[in-house]
Amino acid sequence: MLISRQWRSIAGALMLTAAPGAMAQTAWNEFNSSQRTVVFDTGTAFAGADSFKRAVINLDLACPSAGKCGSWDVQGFVELKQPDGNWIHVARFITPYGVPATYSFDVTDLQPIFAGRSKVPMRVTIDIWEGAPKGWIANWSYSVVTGTPEPRPVAVVPLWNDAAFNGASQAEYGKSAATAGSLPAVPDKTVTLPANASKFKIRTLVTGHGQGDAYNAAEFYDNNHAITWAKHPSTLNARIWRTDCATSTVSPQKGTYTYSRAGWCPGGVVQPWLSADLAPNLPAPGSQVTFHYQVDYGKPPYVNQQQTYDNNGHTMPFYNVSAVLIGYQ
Repeated sequence: MLISRQWRSIAGALMLTAAPGAMAQTAWNEFNSSQRTVVFDTGTAFAGADSFKRAVINLDLACPSAGKCGSWDVQGFVELKQPDGNWIHVARFITPYGVPATYSFDVTDLQPIFAGRSKVPMRVTIDIWEGAPKGWIANWSYSVVTGTPEPRPVAVVPLWNDAAFNGASQAEYGKSAATAGSLPAVPDKTVTLPANASKFKIRTLVTGHGQGDAYNAAEFYDNNHAITWAKHPSTLNARIWRTDCATSTVSPQKGTYTYSRAGWCPGGVVQPWLSADLAPNLPAPGSQVTFHYQVDYGKPPYVNQQQTYDNNGHTMPFYNVSAVLIGYQ
């Protein structure tokens, strides 16, 4: 059985009503090659965030000084600190070419991360390699709609978490014929299905990067991705490809922002790939299940033919993959 993809995004924070206690960071924080990561003091902004109909984190990027915005389209990561002290990747964005941008990340389905906590630290990482005075300054805010979400999320189980940008998070693509069709850096994951849930969805963030080899993989390769699970005949699959970059992000900006890309657009939010309910095709709550991540689904396996990279016209093809299993009441 094939389960079709379902994209979810939001129109923007202007549609939302801030609840009492919602707050914005009062100090702008700077990002450049000397400081890629900033931990924001969120205070008690997220207190009670597990009881809202919709919850959204907004992020504003501006230039440190006139004309000094970061020049390139690079990845940005938003993470929240879990009760066990580990960081979980909840949103991803791409900076625009040299102009300011505003992003809104719907975290409604991730509300269990906030449950019963008065403070939830948040950190943002931007993979910028330019030094000051070029870079970004960032500010954030948080908006909610009061009410109860339907269905109500009750558990978030990490599957794959690329977390803040680092070399280990790059899942090299097509390294050899032996690994074609898979990503060795994204190993099979066995989890226990939350016993207090009756519905399950997988929320995935995936983007392709690198270019210069066959198909201009992985940034400019129109590819199919899939998540499968052992002993169950269901396959969750999606075409990870954005064709709306000319109209869905900051416009105008510099560079090749109008080109279609593998799951992302310069200046845009990486839209989560959110599945339909998987419960009919999973074992009973409380059971274990093993998930496998697959690339080249329904296509000939790709093998990178030239693995000498110049970090210019030919860079390593890779995917960054994050995913969580969400249980609903």
